[in-house]
Amino acid sequence: MMPRCFCLLLLAAIAGCDNSLAVNLPSTVTRTETPHDRFDPQQTGTITGVVAWAGDRPKVEPIKLTRFESRGMQVEAVPNPNAPQIAANGVVQSGVVFLRGVDPALGNPAAAPPTRVELEETRLSVFQGGTRYRTAFVPVGSEVDIRSTFTTITGVRGRGADFFTTMLPDANAVTRRTFSRPGRVELTSASGQFWAVADLFVCEHAYYARTDAAGRFALPDVPAGEYELVCWHPNWHILGTERDPETAMVVRQKYGPAVEKIARVRVTVQGTVAINFTLASVDFTK
Repeated sequence: MMPRCFCLLLLAAIAGCDNSLAVNLPSTVTRTETPHDRFDPQQTGTITGVVAWAGDRPKVEPIKLTRFESRGMQVEAVPNPNAPQIAANGVVQSGVVFLRGVDPALGNPAAAPPTRVELEETRLSVFQGGTRYRTAFVPVGSEVDIRSTFTTITGVRGRGADFFTTMLPDANAVTRRTFSRPGRVELTSASGQFWAVADLFVCEHAYYARTDAAGRFALPDVPAGEYELVCWHPNWHILGTERDPETAMVVRQKYGPAVEKIARVRVTVQGTVAINFTLASVDFTK
């Protein structure tokens, strides 16, 4: 065994003051391009449009819940979280529109305010900037807070671009998760709220939008080029349920596949292109 003083001298010699280790490193290093290195706001255009509903408005039934309490069996109805929000003039509010086929190195980087996923007694929501949403967008690498308002242990499940189950043992205690893979993450309850669902789009660029109260959307600073413009909306139809074999209560619910309408779009420098989408009940699979 080496004497302790010899080991210290050896370490000191290795650490050295002459930077000999640094001098002997390879002198040619290939630079790795980081995302958005080539984004040029002077070479961009804008996409605008409106999402509207065609035909009769769907009759979306509320979801009936059965609870066993000290006073006996109680039946409660909660709204279907995937029901479309259609204004009086027929436009679709809170619809999702995004670009597909953007080179992340050329695109404007995504940004988002602090984001929190919250599980409540009757719904699952995503809060951004103090506003509650059914669907939200965050950049790749974002840290998102997850919490529950329940006083008993609950959990939030993620499927899709990320796969996880986060248990929440205490009311309002926050668990933080980093979302590192781009794509859509479907969020559901892992603790009995079988109807509760929300979506988190993890984005490599800034070209995601929700339609406003007038059904409008805008995607500014899009690099000139050709893309797919996607209008996305969750499906409210229930394809099936799973029940607890002992209580016969529903423990999981499967909704139909989300609807995507796609339009090819060509963006020119300093130009504005208008693309409108129309959704209808026939688009949504039962």
